[in-house]
Amino acid sequence: PLTQAKGEIVLDRGSLRFKASSAQLAGVAITALDGGIADLFDRRMLALQGQARGAINDMLHFVSTTPIDGWTGGALREATASGPGDLTLALELPLQAAGRASASGSLQLAGSDVRLRNDLPLLGAVRGRIDFKDQRFTLNALNAQLFGGEVVIDGGTQADGALRVTAQGTASADALRSAADPPWLAPLARSLRGQARYKLAFARVQGRPEFSLASDLVGVASSLPAPLAKAADAPLALRVQLAPAAAAQRDTLRVELGKVVQAQFERDLSAPEPRVLRGGIGVFEPAPTPERGVAAQLSLKTLDIDAWRAALDPGSDATRGAGAGGAARGYAPTQIGLSVEALVVDSRRLSHLTAGVSAQGGQWRATLQADQLEGYVEYGEAADDGAGASGHVRARLTRLDLPRSEIDDVTQLLERPPVSLPSLDIVIDDFTLGARHLGRLEVLAVNRPPPAREWELTRLRLGMRDASLDATGRWAAPAASGDGHRRAAFDFTLALADSGAFLDRMGTPGVIRGGKGSLTGQVSWLGSPFAMDYPSMTGKLSLEIAAGQFLQAQPGVARLLGVLSLQTLARRMTLDFRDVFADGFAFDSIVGDVRIDGGVASTDKLAMTGAQATVLMAGSADLARETQDLRLVVVPEINAEAASLAVAAINPAIGLGTFLAQVLLRQPMIEAGTREFRVTGTWTEPIVEPVPRGTPPAAAGASSPDR
Repeated sequence: PLTQAKGEIVLDRGSLRFKASSAQLAGVAITALDGGIADLFDRRMLALQGQARGAINDMLHFVSTTPIDGWTGGALREATASGPGDLTLALELPLQAAGRASASGSLQLAGSDVRLRNDLPLLGAVRGRIDFKDQRFTLNALNAQLFGGEVVIDGGTQADGALRVTAQGTASADALRSAADPPWLAPLARSLRGQARYKLAFARVQGRPEFSLASDLVGVASSLPAPLAKAADAPLALRVQLAPAAAAQRDTLRVELGKVVQAQFERDLSAPEPRVLRGGIGVFEPAPTPERGVAAQLSLKTLDIDAWRAALDPGSDATRGAGAGGAARGYAPTQIGLSVEALVVDSRRLSHLTAGVSAQGGQWRATLQADQLEGYVEYGEAADDGAGASGHVRARLTRLDLPRSEIDDVTQLLERPPVSLPSLDIVIDDFTLGARHLGRLEVLAVNRPPPAREWELTRLRLGMRDASLDATGRWAAPAASGDGHRRAAFDFTLALADSGAFLDRMGTPGVIRGGKGSLTGQVSWLGSPFAMDYPSMTGKLSLEIAAGQFLQAQPGVARLLGVLSLQTLARRMTLDFRDVFADGFAFDSIVGDVRIDGGVASTDKLAMTGAQATVLMAGSADLARETQDLRLVVVPEINAEAASLAVAAINPAIGLGTFLAQVLLRQPMIEAGTREFRVTGTWTEPIVEPVPRGTPPAAAGASSPDR
């Protein structure tokens, strides 16, 4: 209906003509409306022409809510706009066949923001004219703002109903960052600076979209890690193409970035969001074409995973949303072939790495070969049972060379709650930590869900020629009534086939020659399993070693072992007594028990027996401060009785004071050669003081040997 019309109507024989100075048509104020019926008797065609000025969005609403929408085939049905504009409209309405009505007109834009379709970006400050006629519209060199730069747009709907639009302009990296869609592209856009020219073409043919984008990227700088780092003046050809596939409801997305990246994805369009059926990504390699899934093939000189993690910022909301919602997951590869000369991951460098990675049903498997390792690793995602576990890791490596510094990385990992750690099943045939060759390593650990809430090490075994370590342990969450800290606890047995060779392997060379036996015990401390906290350490140790000799190592090298080797004592003894230790003390056995409480190790008696002397030790050592307060008794071996007394002293019922009393009363010759010493100070600079004969044991130090 035409309402609020003001004007005149003229009948002239067989014609009707009218002219209105103003009127309302579907809410739009029309000016200069005229028209009429040229022949009332034969060809009764109503022709209307009018002009309107007002809000562009009201004019678009008028077009889409009147029969004009059907006459134009819905060409502007999805268009939205803001700002003012001018509308010119012409209608031809056959009065006897209204279904054959036609409409034409134009919208003159003077700085409006326009979105022609939901799948096209917003055009800002549009200047120019949009013409429409019947079921077509035409964009006549529209000038607009798009992606932070000027753009010129041409095109429109064709006679066959297809929509084709071309654009040439300049895009800025700042605008791309704010418009990144999907959100997981935002971290990539954050690394870009500058602006570049581009050519864009969009088409919708028979309801199926087509898209192409081309740019040399000159003017854009990238701070992304290699191989996507780029200077602003360096050209790098970017091509993106989206085209319908042969099968219905499918399309193909292709991306090329110079000779660096090639990617191709076949997508299913039957759902509201496109779903990737198969695809390939090639980096300095042709894109693979798998039968299903997404495969990637990478061939690089360097690949810094740490730098890529920092660039992509996995902690950001956009990245987390992409992972959770699966927007990026469909394009992520499930099969990866990698060849890289230098790989950096978790601050570790792997050289000459080749890898094959595959994923299926939440299970990942990587076959790896590099200068530092060889074997395979499997990772399975945890079941969603609410326990918070982080999956299961299974590894079988023939060799692994791990820098000593990476223990700090493991420690940081273990600072997480125990139930968030993965279960482990690891076997390494040849394990090297730093410069230490540790032989075969076996690790088996499981998560215990609530109420246990602990990470349990059911097996840890290191097998070497000179020693083997077997241990079990657990890392429990804090108890409800506890001190709020997790506690690591271990039971272990260190079997020593050659103590000297083992100490050489552990970085303390030249301390002992030979020595066969064992060290067993239980220890625990607050914190992670790999970060021993001495102030909170408790436990007990038992030592039993036979047939060895302390060597003349330089002071300070052996630290606490330097005290046991008696080198500092030799410098304080008489000339005759020093000869006993001239070439290093040779022992037949070292036997003793040690208690640890609050990081202080103490012993009532630790006995070393040899062919030339017997040495008894009592006192304590602070493991954190590396200090000691020890009482030593050295008895020259005049006959077998001293050795038997030393063995007797190991009996828990007999202390150091009782042993001394037996020596002094029963063997005057032994008593004449017996010396007592108090050792204090640090492990590297011990202070050795002779104890005068007759001094009560309790007066020799704060830690009573008779305790």
